[in-house]
Amino acid sequence: MQDLRDMGYFFKTDVSEYDLLWHCCNQFVFPEKRFQFLANWDPEALLKVNRFGETPIFVSTKMPVEGFRSVLGTLLRYFPEKKGIHSLFQKIKSKDNITPFTNACTRWGPAEVMAILETTLVEHDRNADDRSRHLRNSAAAFLSAAENDDISLDCVYFELRRRPHILETSRSEEHT
Repeated sequence: MQDLRDMGYFFKTDVSEYDLLWHCCNQFVFPEKRFQFLANWDPEALLKVNRFGETPIFVSTKMPVEGFRSVLGTLLRYFPEKKGIHSLFQKIKSKDNITPFTNACTRWGPAEVMAILETTLVEHDRNADDRSRHLRNSAAAFLSAAENDDISLDCVYFELRRRPHILETSRSEEHT
């Protein structure tokens, strides 16, 4: 793929146009290197909804857990705040408003999914440059999820349980 790109036969727009990340996530054996190459080249494709109304993170819940873990980690690496966590809890209209999170919990159990999510988020928090900026963005993500009908309330509950101080952070921002 890299040779095709270098020769001018493969373009960044092809990743989204042909749902290439979705196709990577729709394999029985997850093609890790191919997925990472495509996601690194066009991170916005991680958020794209295909013609079936599914995002790559939703499709990854149908594959072995290692694929889900990789897609989630990549998603949160490129979109560490609102878009990343919201994608996990975004309702898939064509699937009766099931979210990738609920689909993953049904497949592997809530304990396994929470362990994967917590590990991924702790890793991200460890790498965050500006702790105070990160906390402000978490509060914004929490409030945004609470207001958005396309995001499951599971997201609000998850954020509130993970960071109970979010309400205090958002309240103090309103007064400044």
